Amino acid sequence: MFDADEEAVFLAQNAEEAEDSGWADLALFVDGEAGEEARRLNQPLLARVAHIVLELADIRRPVEVTLLVQGDEGLRALNRDFRGKDVATDVLSFPALDEPLVDAPADEVWQDFTKPEVRFITAPGLPLQLGDVAISYPTAIRQAAEAGHSALHEFVFLLAHGILHLIGFDDQTEAGYQRMVALQNATLSQMGID
Repeated sequence: MFDADEEAVFLAQNAEEAEDSGWADLALFVDGEAGEEARRLNQPLLARVAHIVLELADIRRPVEVTLLVQGDEGLRALNRDFRGKDVATDVLSFPALDEPLVDAPADEVWQDFTKPEVRFITAPGLPLQLGDVAISYPTAIRQAAEAGHSALHEFVFLLAHGILHLIGFDDQTEAGYQRMVALQNATLSQMGID
């Protein structure tokens, strides 16, 4: 996915952080439809992305995130089945939480949610399951080329976006959109990705 020289330099600069992603655990699943190149995604690096974006959002507790990397048809099927939109997309988020975890103004968080009568409870001592993020590998590559930046930049931007949705941010308002983009850009900056 990433240019070999670009990834080698990035990983060398961030080797220590990539080895220990802190309290953000990321499980990576790459579907065969995503292509052979997608199988080379670096799980410790992506876990570090999760750690950084959560830290920037002031979430500092043990959490788990699942990342599914698929092709365009996989994301199209998820988008159709869960959102009623029969089109491919770049990233989807499926929060496991009942309400926003992030402490943010009301116009920056989920706009349509109701607290259930019976809430999901995480057992003491276990990480909080935030939910699932699905990214279309081919779409990330195309969008990077169209935007004129690296595939690494695009993939990190999309992963950060998906994780922000898991913790309660919503880009359906201008304030929410601006906050999410600022946090995504701060994640790129903190990781040293141009």
